Amino acid sequence: MKTVSLCVAGMVFGLCNGCVVPTGRTDKGGTESGMGIGSDQEDTNPKTESEIGTADPSLQDTHSQVPSEEWPCPEPVAATCTDPVSPLPVLLTASELGDNVVFAALNEDTVLAVQHTETEQTVILREIQWSALEDGGGTAILKLEPEVKLETIAVTSSALDELPSRLAFLCVDDVCSLFGADIPAQGTVELNAVKNGTPPDIGKVVGMWTGRDGPDTVCLYGDKISCFDGNAWRIPYTGDNGAPPVADMKTLGFGIVAVGERGLVVRDGFPAWTTGWGEVYPDLVSVAVRYDDYLGVSRDGRFYNISKMWNPPCKIVVDEEVSQYTYTYGENQPEHLGVTASGKVFVGSGAFDRLNNFCFTGQQWDNVVGTASYTCGLAGNHLVLTSDTLYGTIGCIID
Repeated sequence: MKTVSLCVAGMVFGLCNGCVVPTGRTDKGGTESGMGIGSDQEDTNPKTESEIGTADPSLQDTHSQVPSEEWPCPEPVAATCTDPVSPLPVLLTASELGDNVVFAALNEDTVLAVQHTETEQTVILREIQWSALEDGGGTAILKLEPEVKLETIAVTSSALDELPSRLAFLCVDDVCSLFGADIPAQGTVELNAVKNGTPPDIGKVVGMWTGRDGPDTVCLYGDKISCFDGNAWRIPYTGDNGAPPVADMKTLGFGIVAVGERGLVVRDGFPAWTTGWGEVYPDLVSVAVRYDDYLGVSRDGRFYNISKMWNPPCKIVVDEEVSQYTYTYGENQPEHLGVTASGKVFVGSGAFDRLNNFCFTGQQWDNVVGTASYTCGLAGNHLVLTSDTLYGTIGCIID
């Protein structure tokens, strides 16, 4: 397992005053090891409980500055969009998959659903790429007895040769494991348990992410981060020593970045796993990535350009909590889309250091399951899944 380091205030290498250098020596001459991160090294200088998660005050101050011309903040999200934004159209309804079907999870190209009848319950993976929606698309199914205890948690895709192209993380009678299938363009195939796909005890799982460019193809996140390479599991973030849980994860370069409660930021690579939490950020519900920049979105509606620590936050959403957020880039869409705790959809434009034009679209649902986004050529696309309907765009612009 990789050597780790602790950056109490954040993961910005070369910019973080509290970071541990790769040699294991701090900039003050001491030694530290990561708290809450898997490590093969023994902690020769353990922190006291009061020291764990304490943020660097100098970095806290940078996020209380008045926004400057270099980091202009837009007006908070408006009640209605000045330039009307077309409501997200309906792409797929649960009833199209059968009677008594409920949507449960979403990623950029697949939905996870469950059908309940008196005689059985069926887990359904349905491809939702633009060609699949137009042509009918393929599915993968897993049939279970009606009395079986079933929990559907997450869905993702994989490009690793050792794994099927579509994966779901399910708990069947309290045994949680990966299930997968190579979904055809048409027709139905079986969804099967993945060999070695049962992770070690990792606590509560809230999501799953595919590290397309990194060594860890599939990572589960929640109380811990557990990554599977098709053969074995490893737990780079253990959540020990009072470390908060992870709420969201994205691919960053050749690694990952994850965020969570109490301002948690976890970053993989360059050159080791690092983590920090404390007073720099509030509870973070989502992270967006563009190249090497990453933007954290807090539950109280603030946007933090975490990769540039000198940028103060922008208060985007007021009088509402943010529950879902996703980001894409393209010529035909606002880059930012979020959903408040009350189900209101808002959008906004601009790069991470040039946010602008945030407004509510007028759509509101009280049963939002998840959001996702992707880029096809030059077209950006957003998806919002409720328990009964998939809304979004599936545009593709080839230059």
